[in-house]
Amino acid sequence: MNFETDITGLETVEAPVPHIADLETTRVPVAPADGAATAVPQAKASSPRFEGLEAYRGLTALIIICYHCYQHAEQVGVQLYAGTMLQMVLTNSDDVVSLFFVLSGFLNFLPFARAGLKQQGAYPLGGFVIRRAIRIIPVYYIAFLVTWATRYYGSPQQWLDLLEHLTFTQIFDSRHIFWTIGPTWSLAVEFWFYSLLTLLAPLSYHLCRRCKTHRGRIAMLYAIPAFLLVVGIGYKVCCLIFLHIPINNYAVYFSLFGRLDNFSMGMGLAVLMATNNNYIKVRRYVPWLLRGIALLLIILSWINRELSIDPISEYIFYHSMWSLAMLLVLAAAVLASSNFKKNKKGFSQRIWVHLSLISYSIFLWHEPLLIGLDRYLVFTSEALFPVSVITLIALAIGVATLSYWLLEYPISFLGHLFTKEGKLRARYPE
Repeated sequence: MNFETDITGLETVEAPVPHIADLETTRVPVAPADGAATAVPQAKASSPRFEGLEAYRGLTALIIICYHCYQHAEQVGVQLYAGTMLQMVLTNSDDVVSLFFVLSGFLNFLPFARAGLKQQGAYPLGGFVIRRAIRIIPVYYIAFLVTWATRYYGSPQQWLDLLEHLTFTQIFDSRHIFWTIGPTWSLAVEFWFYSLLTLLAPLSYHLCRRCKTHRGRIAMLYAIPAFLLVVGIGYKVCCLIFLHIPINNYAVYFSLFGRLDNFSMGMGLAVLMATNNNYIKVRRYVPWLLRGIALLLIILSWINRELSIDPISEYIFYHSMWSLAMLLVLAAAVLASSNFKKNKKGFSQRIWVHLSLISYSIFLWHEPLLIGLDRYLVFTSEALFPVSVITLIALAIGVATLSYWLLEYPISFLGHLFTKEGKLRARYPE
C-alpha cells in the first residue's frame, strides 16, 4: 500500500490517487549505510513524505486517551496514584497535544517555504484549501453530528453548541468549547491556523520575491515564524500579567493566538529543512541527543508545574517547555528519516504506521466511547484503571479502523474531482 503523509498533524492518509496526495511533505534522500558522503538529489515535488513521524502520531493519540481517562476520574474528585510518579506523568501529559500543532506548522508551511525560496511560482492555495477541507471536515461533521444527536435532550444551548462546532467557532466560547466532543477544540484551532496560512502564504512569497539574494529570502522566511513566536508568547504574557485574565478562560488561552507559539516553532523547522533541500547530514547519535533533551525539558516542565506557586510563571514556562520539547522530538524524527534507513516491513513499524493512519479517527471517537461506556469501564479504581484504559484503547483502535476504511478513505476519493490547483477537473473534453 502507498502511504502518504497527511498535513493536519493528526493523521497519516493513504492517498488513493497521486494528484490528491499531500504535497506538503517531502520524500527525503537516505544516506548510505557506511556514512559516506552522498549527493543530495533534488527533492521531488510529487508524492513526497517525511518518514519517522508515524510513531509519534500514533503514540500521541494513545497518550491523549490515557490522559482523558485520568481526567475523567479527576472530574468526580478521585485522585488516582496520589503522590506517585505515575500521578505526575498522567496529570502532566495534557500538553502532548502541542506535538500536533508543532507538526502542523512544520508540514503546512513547508511547501510555502520551498516556493518562497525557489521563486518558480506560488504554491496553489486553492489545492491546499480543498485538500484540507476534504480531509478534515466530512469525518469531523459525521462524528460530531452522530455524537450530538445521541446526546440531544432539547436544550437551546445544544443548538448553539451545534452551530459553533459546525463553524469551528467553539473556541471563542468558553462555555461550549469542550461540549459534545471535547478534543475537537484543537481541530478548530487547526482550522483557524489554515485560515491564517492562506494570508501568510502569498505574503511570504511576495516578500521573498522582493529579496535580491537567496540569503535574503532565507532571512525573510525565518522572520515570519519568529514574528509569530513573539506574538504568541507576548499574547499570553499580556493576558496573564497585564490583563489578569484567569487561566480557566478557555476562549482566551485555547485559541489560535494561545497556541501560535506552537505553530511558529514547527514553521521554523520547515524553513530549516526547506533551506537545506530537506536534507541535513547528521551523525547517528544526534536524533537521540535531541530526544534526550526533549525528555529533559518535559521533566523540567513537570517539576516546574508541581513546585511553582505562581500560576503565571507555571502556565507560561510549562507550555513553552512542552512546545520546545515537541519541536526537538519532530526535528529528531525528520533528521533520522533523512539520514538512516528503516525497515519499513518490520512488524513494529507497520503497527505505528497503522496507528498513525487511524489517529485522526482515534482522536475524534475516543471521548464519545469513553463517555458512552462509563457505566462499564471503571476509571476511579487504581486496580481497574489500567484494565479500563487498555480496553478503551482497544475499542478506540477498532472503531477508528472502521471509521478510516468506511469514512475517511472513501471520502478522500473526492480529490478526484479537483486538480492540485483546487479547480474542478474537466470530465468531458470539449
